[in-house]
Amino acid sequence: MFLTRNETWNPLYIIDVPRAGDYKVTCTSQGPSRYAIGDLGGLVRFGGWLMLAVLLPMLGISIGAAIVLVTAFRRRGHRKRLLAERYGYGGSHPAQPALSPGAGPDRQ
Repeated sequence: MFLTRNETWNPLYIIDVPRAGDYKVTCTSQGPSRYAIGDLGGLVRFGGWLMLAVLLPMLGISIGAAIVLVTAFRRRGHRKRLLAERYGYGGSHPAQPALSPGAGPDRQ
């Protein structure tokens, strides 16, 4: 079915010719009918382009989301490693500096 403006066209036949040239096509009908000759397309071609127009942005969004997730997980892991180096391997409390002999809070 092909849609053109306010008209609906239904393909009835496909005519294949063996070589280029001039041909005469005759169409008859019992009632008032209109015929058109054209290439295949219309709704099927429109549907294909529409699917492509929907799928390509979805693919781009999916790839972008995957990149964002991988980057976020890698940054989180790197941040954890930096914090572990900074505060010691416990990660929750800062490492206490070692006191030198003879120094301490009770000595002045």
